[in-house]
Amino acid sequence: MKKQILIAVALTSFIFLSGCATPVQRIAQTPSGRPEMLINSNDADLVKTSIINEMQSSNYFLQNDSQYRLVFTKQIEGSRAFWAQMLIGSQYRTPPTQVVVFNFTKQGENIKVMGYISMTTQSAFGQVRNADMKDDNAWFNEQYSMLQRAKDTIEKDNKSVAVSQNKPANKESGVYSIEVRP
Repeated sequence: MKKQILIAVALTSFIFLSGCATPVQRIAQTPSGRPEMLINSNDADLVKTSIINEMQSSNYFLQNDSQYRLVFTKQIEGSRAFWAQMLIGSQYRTPPTQVVVFNFTKQGENIKVMGYISMTTQSAFGQVRNADMKDDNAWFNEQYSMLQRAKDTIEKDNKSVAVSQNKPANKESGVYSIEVRP
C-alpha cells in the first residue's frame, strides 16, 4: 500500500512539474525522424572513428563494431533513470541502459549515418524490456548534435587534406614538399 502511494505521488508530481516545464524542441527535422546525417566523405573508417571518439567522450561504451554498424551503451543515471525505470520497468529490474545504434550506408561520395536510440532493462528472471526513444526530443538532440560535431570534424579534416595536397609550398616558411613517384 505504501509503495502504491509513493508511485501515485511521484506520477502526480511529474505531471504537475512537466506542465510547468518548457518542452524540449528538436534542433533539426530529419526524413526518418531519427538522428541522421549525410557526411561528405567516402572514408567509412574515418567516419566510424570520429563517431567512436565523440561517443566515448560522452561516456558511452562501444559494444559492437561491424562494417556497417556501431552499437553503444550507457547506463542511465539520476532523475532520467528514475523516469526511465517508471516507463519500462519496476524497481526490481536492472538499471535502465541507453542503447544507441548507428548504421552506415555509402551514397556516392558521401556516407549516410542513421542513429537508433532505445532504452532497455532486464528483470530478475531474464525478461528484457525495450523502449524505442525515437520520439524523445532530448535524446534526439543529444545524438544529432554528436553527429553534427563528427561531421564538422571529418569535413574540416577533408578540406585540410585537400588544401595541403593542392597548395604549393611556401618558400618563405622554409618548408618544401617533395613528391616521390614510383
